[in-house]
Amino acid sequence: MGKRLTKALVTEALHKTKGAVYLAADKLQVSHTTVYNYIRRYPDIADIKDYYDGELVDIGELKLRQQILDGDAWAVKYVLSTKGKSRGWVERQEITGAEGGPVTFKVIEDE
Repeated sequence: MGKRLTKALVTEALHKTKGAVYLAADKLQVSHTTVYNYIRRYPDIADIKDYYDGELVDIGELKLRQQILDGDAWAVKYVLSTKGKSRGWVERQEITGAEGGPVTFKVIEDE
């Protein structure tokens, strides 16, 4: 018979796997849904997952920043079209009818 699953074991497995639920479940020899149930049940375990998710986003943002500093055009365009939207850096598409005319819509309701 296997080891009884406890909150402490789930917490330790999530720390060891940097918040990766499926890897933690594998270490614990349980299903990923069992780990997610612990995450839903215990706010402090949810905080562990949130922490590592946030850390990963921070790492990604630093890598993206470095790509911008290195002059990679795709990174510059990406940041301007997302974080720079409030400054007008957004791609817009105009939709028109034939020859630039108005668009006509026909609404059909199901009975």
